[in-house]
Amino acid sequence: MKKFAKILAFILSLCLLCGCMIFVSACDNGNDNPGDDGNIGTEPGGDGTEPGGNTDPGDDSNPGTFTFEAEYVDLMFISGHGYSNEVEGTGCIVKDTYGASASNGYFVGYIYEEGNELEFVIHSDKAVTGAKLVLRATMEYRDYEMTWQDLAITVNDGDPIQYRNLKFSNVQDIFSLGGALRPFSDFTIGNIDLQEGENVIKLEVTNNTTMTGTMRATAPIVDCIKISTDSGATLSWGEGYPLEDNLSRFQ
Repeated sequence: MKKFAKILAFILSLCLLCGCMIFVSACDNGNDNPGDDGNIGTEPGGDGTEPGGNTDPGDDSNPGTFTFEAEYVDLMFISGHGYSNEVEGTGCIVKDTYGASASNGYFVGYIYEEGNELEFVIHSDKAVTGAKLVLRATMEYRDYEMTWQDLAITVNDGDPIQYRNLKFSNVQDIFSLGGALRPFSDFTIGNIDLQEGENVIKLEVTNNTTMTGTMRATAPIVDCIKISTDSGATLSWGEGYPLEDNLSRFQ
């Protein structure tokens, strides 16, 4: 009888142990990565300072986001410089055959001279406060950290926006890599105010730091700007824009 009682006690202990193991397993919920707290915004490039910050610039699923392409601005007075050549005006427009994810398939380069300006003329159907301005750009030949004193960005001839430095890393030499170009990234410039009617957002090269070859200043390659607002305003190109004929030579 005592032997039977010992066997019964052993069986009961075994059952209790198995029950505890099942409970612990259920509480674990299958999270095999103890360092993953569910924050998916911490990957490199999430802030737009590396390739991959936004690799699908054409997706404006947010109805409050408006994209304005650099290839549609007035380039008449741009004096462009390359490694060993010079171009003028619409000659600064380049078709993206480099795998750089340009939003409309084209971008503006060559603006390597102090005083060169890209002016985006934009119409707003109402006054807007605190809209977010984003610049989509890349760099060629060398890594560079661009400051607001290298590239002045203004709205309606106001003071230059003192934006956070634009860090271009992993820049590729297009000669040594068979025509590759660092993918475009989105950089948040800051919050801006727009007046009802016409507005001018200007990007001006304000340095004479030579890059390489005949490039007389350091500047980004510009794909587009994006403006986001939850004000309900509708933003569009100003009168006379976009200059779609700028792309006629590619047709």
